Amino acid sequence: MTILAYSGQFSHPLTAIEIFERMLTEKGLRLVNSKLKIEQPLDLKKINQALKSLVVQQKIFKQGEFFAITNQATAFAKRQNSQAIQKEKSLIIGEFVELAKSIPWVLGVAITGSHAVASDSNDDVDFLIITQKNCLWLTRLWLLFQSARRGRRPLLPDGDISHSWDLNFWLDETRLALPNSKHTVYEAYEIMQTRWVFDRQQTRHRFLSANLWVAEYLQNWQQAGKNLKTQKPIHQPTDANLAVNLFWNCLNELAMIIQIGYRSLRHGPQRADRHSAFFHPTQTRERIFKNWQELYQKTLQK
Repeated sequence: MTILAYSGQFSHPLTAIEIFERMLTEKGLRLVNSKLKIEQPLDLKKINQALKSLVVQQKIFKQGEFFAITNQATAFAKRQNSQAIQKEKSLIIGEFVELAKSIPWVLGVAITGSHAVASDSNDDVDFLIITQKNCLWLTRLWLLFQSARRGRRPLLPDGDISHSWDLNFWLDETRLALPNSKHTVYEAYEIMQTRWVFDRQQTRHRFLSANLWVAEYLQNWQQAGKNLKTQKPIHQPTDANLAVNLFWNCLNELAMIIQIGYRSLRHGPQRADRHSAFFHPTQTRERIFKNWQELYQKTLQK
């Protein structure tokens, strides 16, 4: 029920296989309840048996192949129509991928957030963009310009975002590992759910191999990059292009100062540096954990 309680706060029913993929380790379980323990890991057959029993007890609900902790018709309908929603968004996603491919220093693009699993037609599309070293901020500036030019950014604070690109999660190839402060169930789920739509120079595998800590929280995490040897950054400066690299680095630094300065004036202190940027609200994780615990306790009281 802990897994369904987590997804329940997003009105997001899960299949048995999705529940299996999200099964928590003891370390993860203790975040929702310090007394929870794992007697033995559950395989898919045992998970199906447990789900059937919980449905009979009306602790959880089922429609079609989906399970949920609350019987919300709209949530089940959204999951059942998820393929149609994904198809609707495919043109928006494809447009961004083609744009990213045209930039040689973009190494990888992945969809995160709701569209990585089963989206809401009213949501924007969240992207993780990975660039070469010293290219992050110039790339972001160019893509922000392109998104505005193409009508992929909402012009008003409460405007329609259903056709928008969210470009708030950035890494360069020297910072693929998330910092220790982000080693939690929330980030583990985000990485597990990430859907890669563009991958250059095995960047997806390099990213996964740099974040094997996810297995500390997810029992069935597929460690896709664990046997991949660490690779050096793709482009290394040489004497012949040292001046060009220095000029490029200065431009990237200037672009960083402008963008972080602008966001700081509008939104306060920013979590960003030369090699990474995390521009989503800082309280998101805390709010999710609080809602998760409350929903889990309500379910136990049924």
